[in-house]
Amino acid sequence: MRWQRTIAAGALLEVSFESARPAPVQGLVLEVGEGHLSWDEQGEEAVAIRLWADRQESAVLRHIGASDQVVLTAWHAWMHADLGGDIVRRGERMRTEETPGGTVLRCGDDDLVVRIAVRQRARASSA
Repeated sequence: MRWQRTIAAGALLEVSFESARPAPVQGLVLEVGEGHLSWDEQGEEAVAIRLWADRQESAVLRHIGASDQVVLTAWHAWMHADLGGDIVRRGERMRTEETPGGTVLRCGDDDLVVRIAVRQRARASSA
C-alpha cells in the first residue's frame, strides 16, 4: 500500500522514525512524480530516496523541480536479509493518521511507525 500527497515545489519533508522492528530492517521509500528529492545531509538527489530505520532516526528532504505541484508517494519497504541484504520488498498494509505534527504512517503490524511533516515553501507576496 502507498500513501500519496500533493506537495508544492520546494517543499521540505521532515521524516522521523518513531519505532521500527529490528529484523528485517524496516524502511520507507519516498518518490516524486516530477523533479527530484534532495537529501542534502547525505549529498543524495534522486526521484526516489530510501530511508532505513536502522541507519537514521530522521531525515529532511527537499523537493527540487519547476512544477508548481507534484505528487509525493511513500511506501513501506524492508530488506530481505536471506537474499543478500540489499533486496527491497514492499510492505503490504499501511494505516495513516493526520496529526498536528504531520502524517503518521503505521506500516504492517506496526513493523514501522514513521511521521512525515510537509512544510510548504513560503510564497512571495506581490505588491
